Amino acid sequence: MVDPRVAIVSCFLYSISIALRNRFYICDLVPLVLVVFMLILKGKKRELLRSVARIAKLNGFILFVAVGIYAFHRDRELAKIILIRSNLIMSLNILVLSGLSPFEIYEGVVSLPIPKGIKLLFLYLIKFVEILQREYSKLQEALEVRGFTPKTNLLTYKSYAFIIGNMLAKSLKRARDMYDAMVFRGFTGDVYLFRERVIGFADVLLVLSVLIQASMALALGVLR
Repeated sequence: MVDPRVAIVSCFLYSISIALRNRFYICDLVPLVLVVFMLILKGKKRELLRSVARIAKLNGFILFVAVGIYAFHRDRELAKIILIRSNLIMSLNILVLSGLSPFEIYEGVVSLPIPKGIKLLFLYLIKFVEILQREYSKLQEALEVRGFTPKTNLLTYKSYAFIIGNMLAKSLKRARDMYDAMVFRGFTGDVYLFRERVIGFADVLLVLSVLIQASMALALGVLR
């Protein structure tokens, strides 16, 4: 929906703005409302529904943490802050970034003025998450073909231990293969992109909404 560079910078600024405060205002919803409106306007209702479903699933864990804090510490204010802060940050990041593929996000990271080492680390992270997901799917399908049903018994624990160990062993082997391939090709640490992206109207709107939200929140915080 938006340029990866703009998406990453906007989500970062919004997350910092929310994470550093204990008070929240209506203006914090401005970027969220804008992104939802743009998704609906562009006919991406299915992506919007998938994002809402992801947010709802993650809210189960957030509610668990908030309820635990209130139950054990009787700190209602802290539980409320965690619930609101987590939902605001998580919602914008999922809504903005879920429409981008991992390598589109990497393109955005490479285009930013950050150290070369961080860019390479991010590339390895994306690649190995993809490898681990693929290997996990293969092993899980193999267990399903053999009629495996997870239970609370020793066989289940051994099966999942085998999956984890196999994934770690294969990821180490893939890491070595990738390193050898990069050395063989004379890789010097520079990453080049073969397509240029143009910042559009939606990108400008997203950045402006985040800047307006941050400015209004700062002004309201000072006035209080």
